[in-house]
Amino acid sequence: MLKKLILKNFQIHKHLKVEFDPKITTIVGVTNVGKTSIIRALRWLSHNRPSGRSFIRRGQDSCSVILYVDGERVSMAKGKVPIYSIGTKKFKAVGTKVPGQIQNILKLEDINYQHQLDPLFWIVDSPSQISQHLNEIIDLSSIDKGQKYLASEIRQSKTLVSVLGERVQSAKAKIKELNWTRKASSELRYIEGISERANELARKIACAESAIADSIKYRRSAKVASDGHSATSAAILAGGRMAESAKRLSRAEELLKQVSLIRRAKCQASQNLKDAEAEIHNLTTKKPCPVCGKMFS
Repeated sequence: MLKKLILKNFQIHKHLKVEFDPKITTIVGVTNVGKTSIIRALRWLSHNRPSGRSFIRRGQDSCSVILYVDGERVSMAKGKVPIYSIGTKKFKAVGTKVPGQIQNILKLEDINYQHQLDPLFWIVDSPSQISQHLNEIIDLSSIDKGQKYLASEIRQSKTLVSVLGERVQSAKAKIKELNWTRKASSELRYIEGISERANELARKIACAESAIADSIKYRRSAKVASDGHSATSAAILAGGRMAESAKRLSRAEELLKQVSLIRRAKCQASQNLKDAEAEIHNLTTKKPCPVCGKMFS
């Protein structure tokens, strides 16, 4: 709110102080006493116009305008160059530009001024002109910009939600297409179990074959012993070895039976493994991976 205005050497005024009423201030006087100069001084302070030195009082080298507003002391002095100040802090004006710090304090625009011969403010204006003036005063353009920004953000958000929804549906469809991998995983674990049992059977077969080889070796040794010159000692020795060989032979025969069973089981397991591998091959080569689009290797 404007509180006090002081003019020094501005046009007709050597020194003038105007105290503003909190509600309304009316300035009256006869012609050519400087009523309009007060408005010009405010406009010069807020707009840095008019330029030049024509408004400096005759016979003086400089002039100044001081305004107390919202607890601040804002002034402008004109000598060779115009100098603004806020309190003791000074700002140099470039051309007809007003420093931003001064504008932020004064907040006076063209809409705040009316010249002596201008038509009555708003009385003769059309509805659209009044709306424009209101917009300038309360800055409705900021509201319009905010509404446009929010509308744009809402549109973009809706588009993003739609795109993400489509991606979710696509992902669900791909997951459904990959349900076969659960069964394939279970079958793969079954095949791995068969492979482990086949390896175990192979180890047992190797042990059985080693036992058979030992039995044959002992049988040959018994035969050699029976052909010796010392029939008695040879017979005793051979008898002992024969008994041992008979036990090993019996054991070997049992192992041979197990080997036969194991070999049949191994053949069956190998066939199951081949069938499972063929099934996995069919599952993975019929179509590309639904996630990455690449063919299974």
